Amino acid sequence: MTHIQVRADPGSSVRAAFDRLGGVVEMPADRRFIVITVPVRAGFPAVEAAVGSWAADHDSGWEYGNVYDDGGGVLPWLRTA
Repeated sequence: MTHIQVRADPGSSVRAAFDRLGGVVEMPADRRFIVITVPVRAGFPAVEAAVGSWAADHDSGWEYGNVYDDGGGVLPWLRTA
């Protein structure tokens, strides 16, 4: 007898969370990273809640990209959005 265990796609829950925010989730087949693009109108609190919850459930870290400059200030494109 052969048993096949099917694991749920680890990206499915994060995709569902960001679909609600109008976001796009991308990851390579080996799942070594996930890139999430979200419209500014979704708001930082909603993004932080969605990704923070997923990261905690998967013992993973996360950080914003293309939002803050090297000194921790908000990048100009975001100030005008």
